[in-house]
Amino acid sequence: MPKISVIVAVYNAEKYIRRCVDSLLNQTFADFEILLINDGSKDKSGEICDDYAKKDNRVKVFHKENGGVSHTRQYGIEKALGEYTIHADPDDYVESTCLEDLYKEAEKTDADMVICDFDNQERLATTYMKQEPTSLQPDSVLHDLFAGRIWGAMWNKLIKKSCYDNYNIKFPENVNLWEDLFVCCSILKQNIKVAYLPKALYHYDNIMNEGSLVRKISLKSVYWQDYFIKHFAEDMTKEELYAKKALTLQRAFAGKVMSANELRNLYPEINNEYIAKHKCDIKHPESLACSLILRSYPEKMVYLLNDVANYFVIWFRKLRTKLKK
Repeated sequence: MPKISVIVAVYNAEKYIRRCVDSLLNQTFADFEILLINDGSKDKSGEICDDYAKKDNRVKVFHKENGGVSHTRQYGIEKALGEYTIHADPDDYVESTCLEDLYKEAEKTDADMVICDFDNQERLATTYMKQEPTSLQPDSVLHDLFAGRIWGAMWNKLIKKSCYDNYNIKFPENVNLWEDLFVCCSILKQNIKVAYLPKALYHYDNIMNEGSLVRKISLKSVYWQDYFIKHFAEDMTKEELYAKKALTLQRAFAGKVMSANELRNLYPEINNEYIAKHKCDIKHPESLACSLILRSYPEKMVYLLNDVANYFVIWFRKLRTKLKK
């Protein structure tokens, strides 16, 4: 029985999966397994996974029909043998001391969940993302997640496998956005022990995978967020609930996946509050556009106004940058 099971949900990742797996195999920690779950990839990802399994017995490969990231993560949890589990996305990579540092902290504190910092890599800059909770009490960490003060990702959290088993916590079926946040929040609703490690052990790459579901806005992704909101509505404060609904409303608008009437009916209970909070401000073109659409302006005109506002924001930012030089 390994100390840690690292679960990697793999789908069409041939361009970058080697970097991820190599970083995992290059750990200073020895007692772990890597579960590569090939979710019906159409490229050579499955072959690459098999090659790693042939070369290193710490790597286990499972091939299955495509079921989405949530189904794949759950499949990995069910196959995991480790005392602790952690997920890694195939387009990211980790520090060589990642598993050792997390496990040492878990042993020292007897924690069920250890949270660490991470690097957020964008095209223009890499940002250090501090993930220190307001308090280590599980209820406090839960509200940090609801409020967006810390991320709900699974890849910067070492979690005891028993948390899934003892509390019957599963990744939601047919939900492929905020599914990680869903599980983190479900676990934190239990009386678990949380620890925090102030080290950026994970590198979150926002550049490599242009087809990431996080970047794509579809009607399904809006409904996936709505699923989370409805499930945890009673656990959130009024402010947290409003913020999550407003974020989903903005995503629906930005993706142009709903008509004006559908947008107004998504969360009608917050429409007036949203309009009052987001007045016409050139610094926030999405607020201008959403306010207009909620006031029943023709949606085509709103999209045009949004594009124009965005253009001027970009122009002003470029000018400001030039003036600073």
